[in-house]
Amino acid sequence: MVSNPSQSAMGQALGLRKLLFVCFVVVSIVPVSFLEYWVQRRAYQAELSAVEEQHLLLAKNLSSALSRYATDLQTVFTEKSELPQTLSSEQAQQLLEAFNINLFLCVREGQWVYKKGHSRLFSQEIFEQLARQVEKARQEPQRVIFSPVLMNPAGEPTIYLLRVNSLGNLAIAAVATDYFRQVQEAVSFGELGHAAIVDQLGQAIAHPDADWQATAKDMSPISAVQAMMRSETDVAQFYSPALKADMIAGHTAVPETGWGVMIPQPISELEDKANRSRNVALLISAVGLLFAGGISWQLARLLVAPLQLLIVASRQLSQGEVVEALNFEGVVLPREFSALAQAFNQMAGEVSQSRLLLEEKVAERTQALRAEVEERRRLEEQLREAANHDSLTGLPNRRSLVQELEEKLLQGKSLTQASTTLLFIDLDGFKRVNDTFGHKTGDELLICVARRVATLLPDEARFYRLGGDEFVITLHGETWTASHGMRLSQQIITALSEPFSIEGRVIRIGSSIGVRDITPPAEGVTVDDVLADADTAMYQAKVKRNCVVLFNASRVS
Repeated sequence: MVSNPSQSAMGQALGLRKLLFVCFVVVSIVPVSFLEYWVQRRAYQAELSAVEEQHLLLAKNLSSALSRYATDLQTVFTEKSELPQTLSSEQAQQLLEAFNINLFLCVREGQWVYKKGHSRLFSQEIFEQLARQVEKARQEPQRVIFSPVLMNPAGEPTIYLLRVNSLGNLAIAAVATDYFRQVQEAVSFGELGHAAIVDQLGQAIAHPDADWQATAKDMSPISAVQAMMRSETDVAQFYSPALKADMIAGHTAVPETGWGVMIPQPISELEDKANRSRNVALLISAVGLLFAGGISWQLARLLVAPLQLLIVASRQLSQGEVVEALNFEGVVLPREFSALAQAFNQMAGEVSQSRLLLEEKVAERTQALRAEVEERRRLEEQLREAANHDSLTGLPNRRSLVQELEEKLLQGKSLTQASTTLLFIDLDGFKRVNDTFGHKTGDELLICVARRVATLLPDEARFYRLGGDEFVITLHGETWTASHGMRLSQQIITALSEPFSIEGRVIRIGSSIGVRDITPPAEGVTVDDVLADADTAMYQAKVKRNCVVLFNASRVS
C-alpha cells in the first residue's frame, strides 16, 4: 500500500488513543479515591430529600383525610344537634356508629333533655373538664367546638364535640379515637417508620406505642409536636423518647381542629440506606472503570469524532434546522460509518421534505378542526338554549322552572334559608281569541302578555312559560313574602286587563293567579306538590275570574 497523508494521520491517531487510555486511568483513580465519601454523603442527602418529599406528602395526605373526617363530623353533629329526636332511627344510629360517636347529649340549663348512647362515657367530672370548651361554645353559638383528648369514665381516650343549637341547648357528642388508630396503623414503612397523630395540646391520639395511645401521652415537649401545635408544615429532626432514637419527620396540622400529623423515621435507617447505596456505587464504578477502559482503548478514535458530528447533525435535524450533508473525507473510519453517513444524508433529505408536507397538512387540518369545533360549540349552545327556553316567548320553560324549584326546595330544608313565593298565571279568554282570530294572533298575544308582565317584575324575579296560556313567576329572598306576591299578582291582573292592539284588532283578556308560598323548612315537599298547589289556587281564582288566590292547605283539605 502506498503511503499517504491519511495513513500518517492514522498513526498519530493510534498514539493518541494510547495517550487517552493512560489519561483516563490516571484521571479516574483520583475520583474513585474520593467516591466512597462522596457517594455516601450524596446518598444520605438523597434520603433526606426523599423524606422531605415523601414523608411530608404522606403527612399532608393524612392531614387531608383527617380534615375530611373533621368536616363530616361537624356536618353530622350540626344536623343531629338541631334535630336530636331523629337519632332514635336505625339509620341515624348507623350514622353515629360510622363516625365513632358513642354518646349524644343535649343539656338545657344544667339538665339533660336528651341522651343517646352509653351513659358510662360521660360524667360530671368530664363536664367540669370541658368547662373551657362549654364557655367557648356558648360564646360562639352554632359553631362546633372540638375538645382535646380526655379520658372518659371508662378509661378510654375520647374527643368531645360541643355546640349550642338554635334553641339554645348545649349538645355534646363523645367520639372514640378508633378512626385515628386505623389511619395511624395504615402507615408503616422501613423497620420503624410510622405515623403519629396528636391533638391541639400535643397529646397522643394515635401512636405505635400502645401505652402512649391508651393514656393520651403528652408529647408537647417534642420540638416537632410543638411545631405542629403552631400549625406549621415542615420537616424536622428530633429525639424520640418512645423509640430512644434520633428521628426525622414530615409534619403538618389539620386546620379545622388543630390536630397534628407527623410521619417520623429513625435517621439510622436513612444512614443504612446510604451505606448500601455507597457499596453498590463503588462496585458499579469499579466494574465500569474496567469496562470503559477496555472500550476506550478500542473505540476512542474510531467513534468519538464521527459520532460527535452525527450527534450535532441529528440535533439540528430534530430542531427543524437545515442539515448539511455529512462529509468524512480525510478521516480514517470503518466502512460502516461511511454507510451510516450516506444513510443519514438520505434520511435527512427525506425528513426535511416530509416535514414540509406534514406542516402543510397539519395547518390545513388545524384550520378544519377549528371550524368544526366552532360549529359544534354553536350547535351545542343552540340546543342548550332550546332545551331550557320557550321558543315562542323566549322565556325559560317548564324544565328550567323544575330545576329552580328543586334547588329552592333543597335549600329550603334549612331553617336559615329565605322563603320562595310562586305565582301561577292563567289567561282568561285566551281560547276565545284563538278560536276567533286564529293561532297566529294567539301567539302574538302571548308574546305581548310576556312583555307586559316582564315590565312589572323586580330584578330578583324569574319569569317562565309552562305552555299554552300558563305562566309562572318565582320570587326568592328574605324581603319577599306571600303578601308581597299577592300585591304583585294584583298589579299583573290590572295590567293584563288593559286592551292589547294586535294586527289592528283590539283584544281584551283577563287573568287568574294562584299563589303558593314555600316557607322553610320544606321537608317532604316536592316540585309536583308545589305546582299542584299553585294550580289549585289558580283554578279557585279562575272561578271568580280576574282575581288572585293564596293557596291554603287547610282550606283545600
